Amino acid sequence: MYAIQYLGHVDLCRTEAEVSLTDQKADDPLVALVYESEHGIAVEYFGRAANGGVLPGLDEAVADAYAGLQRFVNRRGIAPPDGLSRAGMSLWLLMKDDGTAMGVKFS
Repeated sequence: MYAIQYLGHVDLCRTEAEVSLTDQKADDPLVALVYESEHGIAVEYFGRAANGGVLPGLDEAVADAYAGLQRFVNRRGIAPPDGLSRAGMSLWLLMKDDGTAMGVKFS
């Protein structure tokens, strides 16, 4: 019912998890955005979820998205290296605890 996609948000310098409906009939499938800041976990809701609509399983999908974010070592964007291009910054934000980003070994 939900898909989770991780991305490096270069402008806000953080890794985000987008939680989307997998239903092809949805006008705008994005229902939640999950990220971690210096203040802890943050969740922004969109569409039906933001308007008080009940979406079965959404709480579990948000929890799964947050659990997945824990693998991204630079998810909070703290102290990025100087001189990175936008693509380099995105890769840095997507670096996982196993030294890979987007399936490529970088360490």
